[in-house]
Amino acid sequence: MIRVLVGNDFLIQEFIDDYIDKKFTGLSEFQLKSSIIRDPKSVSVITDRSPFAPQGRLILWGFKEFSKLEEFTPYVIPKDVDIFIYGEKIDKRLAIVKTLANYRAEFKEFKDLYANQVESWVLQQKSKYKFQINPDAVKMLAVLYGTNLAELKQCIIQLKNLNKLITKDDVLRHGVNVNEFSIFELQDELLLKRPVKSLYVARQLVKFGEQPIGIIRYLINLYYKVLVLKLGDESLIEALKLHPFVLKKLKDSPLTVSKCLKATDLLAYWERQIQSGIDPEYGLFRLIHNLAKI
Repeated sequence: MIRVLVGNDFLIQEFIDDYIDKKFTGLSEFQLKSSIIRDPKSVSVITDRSPFAPQGRLILWGFKEFSKLEEFTPYVIPKDVDIFIYGEKIDKRLAIVKTLANYRAEFKEFKDLYANQVESWVLQQKSKYKFQINPDAVKMLAVLYGTNLAELKQCIIQLKNLNKLITKDDVLRHGVNVNEFSIFELQDELLLKRPVKSLYVARQLVKFGEQPIGIIRYLINLYYKVLVLKLGDESLIEALKLHPFVLKKLKDSPLTVSKCLKATDLLAYWERQIQSGIDPEYGLFRLIHNLAKI
């Protein structure tokens, strides 16, 4: 069997993981590794045999790797071999893709979910993971996570592990509103020295349109303000014209003068790196990881 899986990366991976769980149930870790072949460089692997794959094999080709092959012409595909070729987009005009029709390949599309489909998806997970959840809790999950399915799944697994009927209060206690992240939340997480959450918030900001260089310049201004407050120069502090609430929050941060100076050095370094051509997202995420540890 050959399946060509196109569309949403997360939903495709979910489909593959579920298929692996079903096809290879009960296998040892070694047998499982022998049964799943990822991105082989040659089509000849299809007809190879392995004594350590008692339930057949699954060959996974990401479309980028598959399209590098010169041709797809296996003489025979054994009955116990399944082939998945997957990608967000697959160019059906390529000759190597057109030849899949000769082997009766099945094309399966995984469309992005709309917001009004999320509750149904949560209920599918309820059946899959076998846990109980109130209707209000389902609605709240949809509100908090929207179509951010990877984050939503992690929350669902965490809730399942509570081993109880999941209520709206449980969701509010354990969930995160990924749709309302702001630069101010990133600021707070950095000042509280939480590297994992800081990096997560930064990734969400970029995902929803914030420019890495804009985030860095905001942080340069932030750490300058904290430095001024820690130095205690009243004339400079007055010139900042900070709201009393912000003034107290920044003044109470655990940063010292030396840590502020180290942070500004890091910010200046990564700003120069991005301006010189390094990938902006890579530069930002490395910076955030390091800043949160100061």
